[in-house]
Formats: sequence, C-alpha cells, structure tokens
Amino acid sequence: MAVTPVRAGDFKPYVWAFSKPSQAKYHMSFGAQLPFAGRLAFGSDLDLPSALPRHVMNAPRSYVPSGTFWTRLRFAGEQKLPGLDETAFTMRYDPLSDFTSTHVSAGKRFNFADRFDLTFRDTYSFSTAQFDTEDIDWNTTKTVEFSLKKTRTRFSAAVNTARSEEGVWHSRLAIDQPVSRSVSLHASIAEVQTDTPSSVFRARFTRSW
Repeated sequence: MAVTPVRAGDFKPYVWAFSKPSQAKYHMSFGAQLPFAGRLAFGSDLDLPSALPRHVMNAPRSYVPSGTFWTRLRFAGEQKLPGLDETAFTMRYDPLSDFTSTHVSAGKRFNFADRFDLTFRDTYSFSTAQFDTEDIDWNTTKTVEFSLKKTRTRFSAAVNTARSEEGVWHSRLAIDQPVSRSVSLHASIAEVQTDTPSSVFRARFTRSW
C-alpha cells in the first residue's frame, strides 16, 4: 500500500482533548498524528479523579490517576481502502492491569439518487490479559443502516455475538428521528427473535448557549 501525504490544511499533528465526564473525574487524551495515509496516531488517555464535596455518602477514594496507551489507524474519504468507505483499527494497553484490547471496524455506504443511504458496517473486538494469545475474548457486530435524507430518519438492524455466548446471536432493531435541532427521538427493540423481546423509547433534548 502506497504511503500518501495528507493535505496540510486537513492535518493536525497533535491529538488533544480534555473533558469532565462526571463529577468524580477529569479525562484527558493526548498524542501525536503522522501525515501519512491512515493518519497513524499514538498517545495516552488519562483519568484524573477530582475532589468530591465532603459528605457522608462520599466514601474515601483513591486519587491516583489511571490511563491507557493507544494507537490507531483510520482510512476514510480520499484515503479509503479499495471497496470500503471507512476502516479503523485501534489498540489499547492498560499497564496497571496488563490488559490489551483491539477494535477493528469497516463500513461501506451506497447512495441512491440522493434520496437515501444504505450502510453496511462490520466490527470486531478482541481482548486479552498479559498478551495471552491462547485466551482471547472476542465479539463481533454486523449492522445495516437505512437513512432517508429528506426526513433524516434512520433505521438500523444489528446482530451481535461473542466468544462467551457459544454461538448465540443477539439482535436489535432501532429507529432514530431528529425532530428539530435540539430534540430527537429514539425507539428500539432487542432480541426480536425470542419470546421475550425488550423495547426502549427515548426522547433527547440538547441546547447550547
């Protein structure tokens, strides 16, 4: 595979993000990205515990930071691999637990007369402790998405299985409908092939000032 430089205007040589996902911690991602096809990047994720208010319900906790090392490749847009629209590879390593995880995904999108899109997505995840190649946990998900461009309605169907499931597949059907810029609706049903399916309905409201 040829190594193709990335356009200077589209490329950032650094990876940097900072957030507070909960009252109990801060999260920071930082690393470097190389200007070649696949945009090879490597870096670390760091979780920093924050001080909680003094309260009888807040038990004593450790303030030692934790984190993982990661590396990733992503092919999309002008750099996509033949026959695929998006391919991604991510590997993470946790030095405290000596745990390694790998995530691989690939997707292909078909556009029909600018009216709707049909997307096929395939993902695989692998994990192991102490790099033990004889004891690797894995799971895989196959997804089909149908999107109507005029109404922005998205239908999806997915099946999933894992090594621990011993060949048992799980299913899920879902529909997502944006109502406005700040309101969206979601409905899904899981295990549709069984006698006891479960369903979820959710409305989301977001607003930025």
